[in-house]
Amino acid sequence: MRKSCYLEEDRLGARAFGSTKAGIAPFYADKALHVGVQVNELFNPGTLEARIAQSLETKNVLIEHLYGRSPMDVDEVMSSIETYPRRLMPFVCDVEQLLHDGLSQGKRILLEAQLGALRDPDHGIHPFPTSSSALAGFGSVGAGIPPYEIREIVAVTKAYSSCVGSGSFALSLAGRKRPSFAIVVATRESMEPPRGDLDVSVGSTPLQLGMAAGFRGLQALPSQISTSSDI
Repeated sequence: MRKSCYLEEDRLGARAFGSTKAGIAPFYADKALHVGVQVNELFNPGTLEARIAQSLETKNVLIEHLYGRSPMDVDEVMSSIETYPRRLMPFVCDVEQLLHDGLSQGKRILLEAQLGALRDPDHGIHPFPTSSSALAGFGSVGAGIPPYEIREIVAVTKAYSSCVGSGSFALSLAGRKRPSFAIVVATRESMEPPRGDLDVSVGSTPLQLGMAAGFRGLQALPSQISTSSDI
């Protein structure tokens, strides 16, 4: 629930993680706690209401006693999502079966991920990663297809690093002579994110670089291909 993101970031204050406040972290937390709503439950009002009531049993304790806000009501939540089933129905199917049918027919399937290894929840910079795996190896898990069916892994990245949210950004160009970027990337807060040298940490075969126009005039493109720590 997006409300949880706003409440937790407000509570943390200066210690906030810089969340996008889109409800992503609470979604994955609900999934791990087995209190999240599955897509199929959206189309059964009785099951959906029971699932939301179960979820609010614990969420309202936090909302009321940790955040000091009024608890959420089941009817209020049900009313706020009443259009979801109709809007989502055209996009709902047995995705695993769809993909396996495509594989058996020799079709090419593209799996797309985002971010890089340092934003992975298991291998990234704790406590500032995203909530789902950003690694290519997780593709077969997320799609529900055998790992051996993934024949090629291509890393598509900008020719420089950028960072949103909080936490350290070791490769930041802040305080150093930096090129004049021709492209402005906007975040949810409509701010230009900090940029830095290219940080390559991928398990791919080819590497496709883009958005390099801002580096005109540089004789060399700084990049980092490994890190080490004494910790």
